[in-house]
Amino acid sequence: MTIFGLDRTTIGSEETRQAFHRLATRFSNLTDYRFELVAAGISGDLAYTLGYEHVVFSIDGGPVRPLTLRVTHRSRAAAQDPSSAAHFGQHRRSCDHPGSL
Repeated sequence: MTIFGLDRTTIGSEETRQAFHRLATRFSNLTDYRFELVAAGISGDLAYTLGYEHVVFSIDGGPVRPLTLRVTHRSRAAAQDPSSAAHFGQHRRSCDHPGSL
């Protein structure tokens, strides 16, 4: 598995697991989550979704705020290889969406 994140990229299941654990300790008070699907496709053994994750939560104990991320999920049909999935995320600019950071 690979994560192309805002502050770092991780490759491999152990490094990715550690990255998710580290991120989970920073987020709290989730009050809303919505995934807005923009596009999806499949070709052969490769599939993807493109959309926006709209969340309302707290980062590092700060105030609860809305955040919108543009995200892409990519998966490959490989039963023996769990490293074939990827998640890409990027902040939407505040001028694109009034509730984003």
